[in-house]
Amino acid sequence: MHFHQVAYNTNQLCNKKEVMQCAEYYTTAHIYVANWPTKYFELLDYFELNPMSEHRITGLRKCFRDLYDNIFCNEHAGSNAYYLLRKGFNTYVSEFYSGGSLHRSITRLDEDTLNNSSNVCEVELSKIFDCNPSKIKVYVREGLLNATHTLKNGKAMYSRSEAQELKIRLTKCLSIGECAALLEISVYQIRQLLRKNVIQAMLKPSSVNRDWLVEQNQIELLISRLSEGCSKIDPKTTNAHKRFAFAKVDFSSLVERMLNGTVDYYFKPNDTTPFSLRQFVPFFQSSDMPNQEFVTPREATIRLGVNLNAIYDFIKLGYLYSEKRYVNRTPRPVKMIPASSIQNFKHCYLLTKELRDMPVKNVTAVSGPEIDGCCVKIYAYSTGY
Repeated sequence: MHFHQVAYNTNQLCNKKEVMQCAEYYTTAHIYVANWPTKYFELLDYFELNPMSEHRITGLRKCFRDLYDNIFCNEHAGSNAYYLLRKGFNTYVSEFYSGGSLHRSITRLDEDTLNNSSNVCEVELSKIFDCNPSKIKVYVREGLLNATHTLKNGKAMYSRSEAQELKIRLTKCLSIGECAALLEISVYQIRQLLRKNVIQAMLKPSSVNRDWLVEQNQIELLISRLSEGCSKIDPKTTNAHKRFAFAKVDFSSLVERMLNGTVDYYFKPNDTTPFSLRQFVPFFQSSDMPNQEFVTPREATIRLGVNLNAIYDFIKLGYLYSEKRYVNRTPRPVKMIPASSIQNFKHCYLLTKELRDMPVKNVTAVSGPEIDGCCVKIYAYSTGY
């Protein structure tokens, strides 16, 4: 049956009394309107898969050329039946049509249909996001937008609803500088957290993309995880982060260890800066752990019973050996004395206080103020003793 005959018969169905009197005459049209709009949509779907035009590659007129011209012609502008057909057509192309994008040049479609079509091309995406088309290519390349299908002309089509969801996500995104400010850390430190995936980035720098982009909910997730694993004991210090840096623990590793429970920390909530990492204070021992192999110059004064100046003189004059080593309390290496060097000094040398019960002829002064400038005298056993 020719489509305009369906429209004509449909128009007649608007009068219920006539339908009752002429049921047989309207049987064909009745098929299309009895279960509205299912059968009508099936008809449109058929012509989308079996286009009316052989000359175009894609597009609305490629699929529905004769139908489109018939239901939108001025001749039927006042028809109730054709109004129903036009409304159904608009609904179909808005929600189900996938054969091309709906451009403003298609003037016969209503505004809502053009603005709410389920499938859109990259040009329409740039209007939705109000950005340059090159930015759309970034979103596509990074997997934030995925094509639903590709037309015969090679043009990719995308879901409008997915694009709108991404647009909402982007309004809740932060730059790397904004993340640093929110967490109250440096840009260098937030970059560490992002590179180790302690915080998941929505966009990462690459050979074709220079920017970081982070959803704010990722910052909220980090703070939530840290607040759940905190200790209830206050360490009474605010310098713990700095001390860990001195101990050669980089910031991202520290946060990772706090998250996995290998470093304990205390949570001091601050309502004015609820996302600040300064709220979390890791525990740190203020003194170094005892080292059996090395002692500090101050510890050496106790072992040898002399003042600190004497220890530095012993090192300077070669009676004690020292080397620079890193310790937890300072970022710079400091002088440390091997315990073996202390033992060797005690074995080879004597100090004045140790001569009380020893004959003078059995020892010889080898160092002192008048010999080499050492602030205390050092004696060695005489040859033959």
